[in-house]
Amino acid sequence: MLVELICSQACPIPMTRGHRSELFKAERAPKEGKGITMILQRLFRFSSILQSAISVHLRRNIGVTAVAFNKELDPVQKLFVDKIREYRTKRQSSGGPVDAGPEYQQDLERELFKLKQMFGKADMNAFPNFKFEDPKFEVFEKPQS
Repeated sequence: MLVELICSQACPIPMTRGHRSELFKAERAPKEGKGITMILQRLFRFSSILQSAISVHLRRNIGVTAVAFNKELDPVQKLFVDKIREYRTKRQSSGGPVDAGPEYQQDLERELFKLKQMFGKADMNAFPNFKFEDPKFEVFEKPQS
């Protein structure tokens, strides 16, 4: 329409239908190009949205992945883990509480003796054995009605 208006002002000769259709084809050609560019713009916009979503996901989870892939610990963590491992080896070698002196053993014996007197059990360190018997049910026949 715009082309028709411009041509009518520029050429005084009236346009026939054939000329109009050629002009409309010329008008439509840039629109088809715009369609392709719009599709490309939408694709690029979608890819940028996808890229930003991935970057947000990675930024949020970088702490988790860094710890998972990082073999070296910071000094405080390393000291803590070393102390736990040292405690485990001492406990396995001693067979009981770590760094327990004779006072600890005397207190333990005294408390176990008190419990034995109160509850009359022979071994207070052993877990009690429970024996449950299934009850026997009597079968009653239902009277015929």
